[in-house]
Amino acid sequence: MNRLFAYLGYTTLALILACPFLSKATSKDQNYQSPIHCFTENKGQISDQFYTSRPDVLFTGTEGPLTFHLRKTGISYQQYRTDKWTDETDPLTNKKIKLPSQTTIYRVDVNWLNSNVDPVVQKNFPTEGVSNFYLTNCPDGVFDVRSFKEVIYKNIYKGIDTRWYHKDGHLKYDYLVSAGSDHKNIQIEYKGATLSINTIGELIIETPLGKIVEDAPYVTQNGRELKSKWIIDGNIVSFQIENIDPLLPLVIDPGVRIWGTYYGGNGGDSALNNAVDASGNVWIGGTTSSTNGNSIATVGSHQVIYGGGADNAYIAKFNAAGVRQWGTYYGGTVREFGFNIAIDNSGNSYLCGQSLGSSGNIIATIGSHQPAFAGTADAWLVKFNSNGIRQWGTFYGDVGLEAGYGVAADAAGNVYLVGKTDAPTTNVISTTGSHQQNFGGVEDGFIVKFNSAGVRQWGTYYGGTGTDVSRNVHVDALGNIFVVGWTDNSVPNVIGTAGAHQNVYGGGGYDSYIVKFNSSGTRLWGSHFGGNDVDLAYDCETDLLGNIYMSGKTASTNSVATTGSHQLTNGGGTHDAFLVSFNATTGTRNWGTYYGGSGDEESWGCSVHKSGHIMMTGHTQTSTGTVIATPGSYKPIYGGGTWDAFMVQFDPSTNGTRTWGSYFGGSDDDVGYGCSSDNAYHFYMTGSTFSTPGTDIATVGSHQPLYGGGLFGDAYLQKFYDCPAPLAPTNTTIPANQTICEPGTTTLAAISGATMSWFSTPSSTTVIGTGSVYITSPLSSGIYTYYVEAATCASSTRTPISVTVNPIPILNVVAFPTLVCAGKNSTLTVSGAASYTWDSSATTNTTLVTPASTSIYTVSGTTTLGCTNSKTISVTVYPLDPITFTPEKDTSCLHIFGGTPILLVGTPSGGVFSGANVSGNYLNPTALGVFNPVYTYTNPTNGCVNSATATILVVNCTSLNEEDEFVKQISIYPNPTKGNVVIETNSDIEKTITILDARGRIISNETSKQRTLQYSIADEANGIYFIKISSSLGSREFKLVKE
Repeated sequence: MNRLFAYLGYTTLALILACPFLSKATSKDQNYQSPIHCFTENKGQISDQFYTSRPDVLFTGTEGPLTFHLRKTGISYQQYRTDKWTDETDPLTNKKIKLPSQTTIYRVDVNWLNSNVDPVVQKNFPTEGVSNFYLTNCPDGVFDVRSFKEVIYKNIYKGIDTRWYHKDGHLKYDYLVSAGSDHKNIQIEYKGATLSINTIGELIIETPLGKIVEDAPYVTQNGRELKSKWIIDGNIVSFQIENIDPLLPLVIDPGVRIWGTYYGGNGGDSALNNAVDASGNVWIGGTTSSTNGNSIATVGSHQVIYGGGADNAYIAKFNAAGVRQWGTYYGGTVREFGFNIAIDNSGNSYLCGQSLGSSGNIIATIGSHQPAFAGTADAWLVKFNSNGIRQWGTFYGDVGLEAGYGVAADAAGNVYLVGKTDAPTTNVISTTGSHQQNFGGVEDGFIVKFNSAGVRQWGTYYGGTGTDVSRNVHVDALGNIFVVGWTDNSVPNVIGTAGAHQNVYGGGGYDSYIVKFNSSGTRLWGSHFGGNDVDLAYDCETDLLGNIYMSGKTASTNSVATTGSHQLTNGGGTHDAFLVSFNATTGTRNWGTYYGGSGDEESWGCSVHKSGHIMMTGHTQTSTGTVIATPGSYKPIYGGGTWDAFMVQFDPSTNGTRTWGSYFGGSDDDVGYGCSSDNAYHFYMTGSTFSTPGTDIATVGSHQPLYGGGLFGDAYLQKFYDCPAPLAPTNTTIPANQTICEPGTTTLAAISGATMSWFSTPSSTTVIGTGSVYITSPLSSGIYTYYVEAATCASSTRTPISVTVNPIPILNVVAFPTLVCAGKNSTLTVSGAASYTWDSSATTNTTLVTPASTSIYTVSGTTTLGCTNSKTISVTVYPLDPITFTPEKDTSCLHIFGGTPILLVGTPSGGVFSGANVSGNYLNPTALGVFNPVYTYTNPTNGCVNSATATILVVNCTSLNEEDEFVKQISIYPNPTKGNVVIETNSDIEKTITILDARGRIISNETSKQRTLQYSIADEANGIYFIKISSSLGSREFKLVKE
């Protein structure tokens, strides 16, 4: 019978319905190696029984006796049963064999009802190699078909993804339901099976070929299990979950194991550490006493045969799939321990440890820094290339006791070794001018730097007058060196420095410590870390944010944990594990936490996960409660024995709160040592185990699925996948929720440590922008919400950012009148807003304009919400007709008879003359001064009026009229006269002759046609007299002087 196990849970701010099924098949062959489970893409090689291509199938694979086909809208399972067998002869061996002659195939279709028929599919973690197919339905071949370890269908329902992968060698699928989406939309139809739920809540899927059983759903939220169950309605299955709180972080199945393997033989084997490169290759190293076969070393490796003595060191390399590439012993006839390993950017690996005296070049190579063993116990360091060929090896020690505990490589290929020594001889351990050239006393730590060729660059002691041990070392991307260990030194400034976290000894036996050097060996800072009892540090690692993490064990009840961290108090037992974060630049503490319960806990490893969370590994004797393991974790229950290993993840962004924790182990003793993390969200753990049955330690098909058989335990190597959803991006838009005016655009901003995408709805699959900034398109009035999502291996919940778009005012502008003559006024009036500004700078709702020509006026209106709009209005101007006003003369004189009328002339004709003394088209100068007659012309079509003004000056007459034809016909003599005066004309026309004195008194007035007339003014006084002669030809004035 096949069993399908189903789990139902949550991830951060999103609901995940996880339904992994495990197909448990038994095999009589205990050496059976199952294939690597994967999802093979369909590029045209999949067909039905009629050889018709099935493009609706996206992936295919096998799970024990099942074949599965992932379709766009579901999955199909095919079961097989052999009904008849036939005897055949094997042509190669000529032996009788049994082959199936009749097979029954049965298919169950599982459909996602009303789902997205064309989901986006994300293919993750491709396997090595490709496949080519030549089949009946594709005789020309289908090439370069890839397989993947994980596929994710995006938005099969609104806001719901489904993720397919393998866990513990078995197929698993999750439903990931984002915040705001409804898990009730998941409706799963089964065709070809009878459904029921048994008394313990399992889903029974019965077919003619047997039963498939899925466990009852298991749901957790924020470490708390939620009540849930299957719901069957006919042939449709859904989930019922109670007490969902969509605002809380949600976690499901953290730490999915990819593979795990024993590593050991007929002796005792331990793996104290591991290291992983950018390609996912992983190395383990440790100590072994196993001598059998190729359990430790591979054929052709550096040292194929166990060297003898009580123990040898070893190192082995595995690829990302867990396949061993090579392994080698490293040791001679006395005793060697392997303590730590490191790799550099070129794929070279380093192993360090302690030797008790193996001779020859077994440990050190000729020409190395120290080719000979010095005495008692020496540290040693060896370098291998990526193929396991030794490059060089060296002892490091004097006549006393040394051990090499930690090793690290920098980006330039330099390698650093740390450990302990009781050797006081100068220049053996330390170099001239180093940080601490002289031995401190009893036992000192040491740090030494070699270049890539194994040439020592510098070395230094690190310790005081007591016991000091340098236990591990880490090099950051800038080449800074961090060393951790423990000390009982109480003298200030030997271990700790001023300004760092703890400059004084905490007391209680030993303090752990951490110290930072630059690449030249200059100490930058150092700090104790400890309280009132023993504190020992075993590992450290930096992150990309400038922090350094240190883990170890502590018996102190003070000075370890900080407020807000995961565990504030010592849990009891002999020791608790601890994890502490420091600022890598200043050495000040960020936070610290205990980790442990009533039993004994130790942490030997920590690493920075790709997610930015911190992994810590170790072992525990606390077997109950949730102190060590969280509900829904990889292994929430203690396995058995005196010790179980543990792994735990912390979130440094929340002061070291726990994300999840898990036991690791079987029914016997299991301890956890080192851990490392790669760039693909995997982490690795090594340790030692005595647990032998089942798959608690090794997965089916792994390098070594069975216990090696020794009495002293096997080493193990585990690879896990942990994909925590990143935190939702932080809205950094200023202000956080925008208010703009239509049809404006705005810039939205967010920050996250992951890749960000922008969406228009909470569940849309259409990406409208990427990156930390999104500029909206022009928006009409309304309220808009955009959503930004962070994605790593999983997607965060989406952060909403709102944009309120206020309407702009609708302006109504009128002009009265809209048609004006040049120089005339028009009144402009606007409405529709709260305030206004005209282009003339006027700020009232009305304004008076006097355009000279047709003009466009602009007004801006602003609402009470600050939104502005503008509108224009045109005022049409009729130009005035050009006119001329040209009087026949612009000056005149006035005498006793008055002035001579002046003819006024204006164009175009048809206008009107006006002004003082204007009559018709004449100006009559009757007084002295300036006269301004006006000529006004009105356009008969548009009524526009134009006018012109002339200036005429009237002065007293002081001489006769100017000579004209009329004057030339008149003679007056004598002038001056004594009394008589003769007036002659050459015309017989009637004329009027008037003589006046200077006061205007008429002396004579006569009308006559005679040409010659004589007058006497003999009786008048001497002086000036005026003679005015008027006729039809005109009127002229003459001056007469009497003497």
